[in-house]
Amino acid sequence: MDTQPRRRARFSTNGFRHRGFGEIIAFTARDNLRSQAVMVRLGMARQPTRDFTFEANGRLYHSIVYAQAAP
Repeated sequence: MDTQPRRRARFSTNGFRHRGFGEIIAFTARDNLRSQAVMVRLGMARQPTRDFTFEANGRLYHSIVYAQAAP
């Protein structure tokens, strides 16, 4: 069975140990609560100072950022 701690460990191991990343960053739409929940389950922390807004097709999109630093 694939448990939450195992998924979190695989996520961290792949990004930090195997790929050598110093930080993993993810972003999603401000109203996408399901994606935000996944980021939290992976151990990522909300980074409100990194939030951003971009324009596409004449519409503004507000994104929020989560990050996890290498151990």
